[in-house]
Amino acid sequence: MDLVAQIALMVGFGVALWVLARAFGMGRPRPAARAAAVHQLEGDGDFETDVVGESYYQDALAEIAGPKTKAGVDLDVKARLVPEPDNPHDANAVAVYIQGRKVGHLPRDMAAEWVATLPRRGDPRRIVEVDANITGGWRRERRDGKISEGSFGVSLDIFDELDD
Repeated sequence: MDLVAQIALMVGFGVALWVLARAFGMGRPRPAARAAAVHQLEGDGDFETDVVGESYYQDALAEIAGPKTKAGVDLDVKARLVPEPDNPHDANAVAVYIQGRKVGHLPRDMAAEWVATLPRRGDPRRIVEVDANITGGWRRERRDGKISEGSFGVSLDIFDELDD
C-alpha cells in the first residue's frame, strides 16, 4: 500500500471515529447541574440580625467594603444565606456570603430555626438573598499617636419573614 493510500485510510478511520463519538454524545459539553433556587426576602429595614464570626473574615469584608478609613463604612449590600449541612461544627449552620465571599454565619439558634423552615418553603437547598449592611472598618490616630481600629461587622434585614 502506498503512502497516499495509508494517509487516506487513516483520515477515513479518524472521520469514522469522530462520527461515532458525536452519535453517542461524546465530546459535547454536559448540561450544568441545576443550580439551587435563589429567593429574595424583603425585611422591615431594621437590620437587627447580627452575623457571627466576622472576625474570621475581615480580609473578605475589606475586599468588599474597601480599606479602613477615618470615618469607617456604612454600606448596603445583598447577602446570600447558604445552608452548610456538612459543617463539622453545626449541621444547621447557615453561611452568609456577600459578593461571593463568605463573611460569617447566622447565629446558631437562628440558623437552626431557619434551616427547619426550608423544606416547607419548597426547596431545602434554596439560597435566600437578603438586604445586609456592613459597618465599622474605621482607622483613626488617637491623641497619643497610637492607631485605633474598628472591625467590620455585618447585620441582616431578615427575620421579619421567618414564619412565611
